[in-house]
Amino acid sequence: MNMYQRESILQYWHSKLNKKLFNNELEVAKIIVRNDEEAVKNAEEGIEARYIDWYGRDYIVFYPYTWMAEEPETDNETIEVPVSVYDVTVLLHEMVHQYCNQNGIDDIDLNGKHNENFREAAEKHGLTQYGYQLQAGLEDEIDAELTWFREWGY
Repeated sequence: MNMYQRESILQYWHSKLNKKLFNNELEVAKIIVRNDEEAVKNAEEGIEARYIDWYGRDYIVFYPYTWMAEEPETDNETIEVPVSVYDVTVLLHEMVHQYCNQNGIDDIDLNGKHNENFREAAEKHGLTQYGYQLQAGLEDEIDAELTWFREWGY
C-alpha cells in the first residue's frame, strides 16, 4: 500500500466517521501522510498524527515513520502495514480536535495537555480513556470493515 492509497482509505474513514459520529458537522479535512524528516522528528517525540487548522483549511497529518522498518527511499514508499483499528482511532482522536476547533471549544491547556473539554467531546464522539480508545462496539464495527479492505488488497 503506498502513501496515496493510505491517504485515500483514511479520507474514507474521515467521511464515514463524520457521518456516523458527528452528524456530518465537520468540514472535509485533507488527510496527509508525511514521509520525510518531519515524520522522523515527530515519531521520535511520540507524535503519530496532528490536526492543523491552516488558513481556514482543515488538515489531519499522519507521521507513519514508526510503521516502517527503515528510512524510505521516496515519498511514495510502500508501507506493508495495512490501515488498522489503531490508525482509525488516531484519526478519530484528531477529528475530536477538529470538532473542538470548529466549535470554539478550548481543548488543550496551556501546558499542552488535553483538558476536560477535550475529554467530554471525545466521549461524546466515540472515544474513551481521554480520547485514546474506541467505545465498546465501535472497535468491532471498524475492524469488520477493515477486514473487508484487507481481503480486497488494501
